[in-house]
Amino acid sequence: WTIDDVVVVRGHLPTLVTNITDKSVAKGAPPPAITVDAYDMDFDNVTFSLVSAPSFISLENYHTASVDTVTHFYVDVTGTAAQCDVTVNNVFEITLKVSDGYVTVYETFNLSVTGCTAD
Repeated sequence: WTIDDVVVVRGHLPTLVTNITDKSVAKGAPPPAITVDAYDMDFDNVTFSLVSAPSFISLENYHTASVDTVTHFYVDVTGTAAQCDVTVNNVFEITLKVSDGYVTVYETFNLSVTGCTAD
């Protein structure tokens, strides 16, 4: 028997409430805002960060609220005018990192930019 890459961490993974599906946006338009909701069963604070995203995507409006005595953490995945990029066929992979400071989960979805034409 061989055991490799075992990691023991404190507590539970953050729970991502929001199910993020692939999105599309027209070239030059702001992408649809996605409000992401997460909580931690150990009552740890949850933080969000972008691991991969095009330059026009950002995280805004980080806030908390109590839902059934559990603190939920929210952030909006939003952005400015969508740009085309033929090197990725105008489909951008966006990966969001959700962490409680001990363990991390990742959520990945695609954003397609429509209305792009070849030069």
